[in-house]
Amino acid sequence: IIESDVPAEGGFRRVTLVEGLEHPWSMAWLPNGDLLITERPGRLRLMRSGRLMADPIAGLPEVYAEGQGGLLDLLLHPRFEDNGRLFVTYAHGSGAANRTRVATANLNGLALEDWQEIFEVSDAKAGGQHFGSRLAWLPDGTLLVTIGDGGNPPVRMDGDWIRAQAQNKTRHLGKIVRINADGSVPADNPFVNSPDADPAVWSYGHRNIQGLVFDPLRDTV
Repeated sequence: IIESDVPAEGGFRRVTLVEGLEHPWSMAWLPNGDLLITERPGRLRLMRSGRLMADPIAGLPEVYAEGQGGLLDLLLHPRFEDNGRLFVTYAHGSGAANRTRVATANLNGLALEDWQEIFEVSDAKAGGQHFGSRLAWLPDGTLLVTIGDGGNPPVRMDGDWIRAQAQNKTRHLGKIVRINADGSVPADNPFVNSPDADPAVWSYGHRNIQGLVFDPLRDTV
């Protein structure tokens, strides 16, 4: 089948909501109707009443912004209206040694406060590919984090293509990990008592998951 053989679906129109963003990667609506947007180069932006605020949200650390790396996903705490906490993922390090991190902070006006690193990938990798980085809450309050397999050939680790690490349960590359909101490991994770697995691993054998959502109707991710 070639593209011309596929009937085009009609009835759609494109609407520009905001301009002036550089590689927007994730967004989250705030309870007051404002919109938070991550820009991959390392900025967190705020859109208010349809207008992009000129200054980024303050309080972010430096990120490794090369290739697919940078400031990535953004997710509000389920009780954000009570505690003001949000969670972000980002690439940290250098071209020779980098990894995905998860952090949490309080949003106070136009600044982040009480920044806390709660998780980082177990092994540093080279290059700017496959950081994963999607976040999703499960109904029990635990947090899922997708971690990419590290990249395509010729990127290697331990004498093999790095993507082979997706099958290695002792490492985070190519996994979905499940953690608590403070970064600790839930006691009921599937491999928590396995000597040949990292306890944070929830699912393994993945390439570079860029979409993640919990479906309450099917009780599945």
